[in-house]
Amino acid sequence: MNPTEYPIVPTAVDHLAEYRGTGPTGQLCVLDQTGDTKVMWNRANPDEVDAARDTFNKLRKKGHIAYAVKPDGGQGAVVTEFDASLEKIILAPAVIGG
Repeated sequence: MNPTEYPIVPTAVDHLAEYRGTGPTGQLCVLDQTGDTKVMWNRANPDEVDAARDTFNKLRKKGHIAYAVKPDGGQGAVVTEFDASLEKIILAPAVIGG
């Protein structure tokens, strides 16, 4: 599926309720040429949340696309801002055709 086919969900509106985790932790999965790297954070730890937010923002500036994943593994939604309450966010580089 092309990234433009995913629903774009503004994080300011609570359309992401079905993507929110119920546990104490969240996870970024960063995909790149080396495989995938996981960045975990505890929602109660501000330093961990800030580190995950920084990683998210740096990769978004480099052109990565962020997808919130439903806790049941269902289809994700594109997100444009970090939200620590999401259970899992996948960051993938944009695919450039040629």
